[in-house]
Amino acid sequence: MIVPKVLLDGFGSPARPQGRRPTCLAFALSDLNRPKSPADLSPEYLYRAAAIMTPGWGPGGGITFDAMREASRVGQPEEAAFPYCSEEPSLPIPDLPSGLQHYGDLLQCVSADPTDIACFISAGQPIGLGLRVTPEFFKPEGGLVAFGDQVMPGLLHAVVAIGVGHEDGNSAPWFYVRNSWGPQWGVDGHAWISGAYVSAHAECAFGVENGKIDRI
Repeated sequence: MIVPKVLLDGFGSPARPQGRRPTCLAFALSDLNRPKSPADLSPEYLYRAAAIMTPGWGPGGGITFDAMREASRVGQPEEAAFPYCSEEPSLPIPDLPSGLQHYGDLLQCVSADPTDIACFISAGQPIGLGLRVTPEFFKPEGGLVAFGDQVMPGLLHAVVAIGVGHEDGNSAPWFYVRNSWGPQWGVDGHAWISGAYVSAHAECAFGVENGKIDRI
């Protein structure tokens, strides 16, 4: 059993599903910016902005961290203003609309050490994780992802750590993560993963400084 120490506010809704599109990083950044915005933010806008900035991008090609970082400079509107699509955009990608209120700030790398991540969350800052996932990650049991050594080849997946806790009688950190595979994963799209899982399988960690951006 995991004893929660900190569960951040602003993440009460069930996690949204990305479907079969390679948009997990856009969803993660949308959730990182969510605490200071009035409503859910648009991962579709961010993904398309990053795709436009990526030379040679094609549907299903995914987005690099660097491209998403550049896209994050202009922020993102609310989901209602630019809804998510079930299919990839076709080429050429249409120009993004202007005149929308944008939220968020620059995507940036942070320490992936579990102790540091626990400190960030305890200070009120959600943290994104780029994970090499294992088979156990796909089917959390009892709201927990079991540790596994075997990673899925070629698969890097982004989630957001929004809470920190520990096993009863053990101080090693566990992290409550919000996924983008819909509410059927874990508990409404959330599950606990151990600090040991993060140490073994996190390729990177990232965060933002929350805020509002002028209309563009």
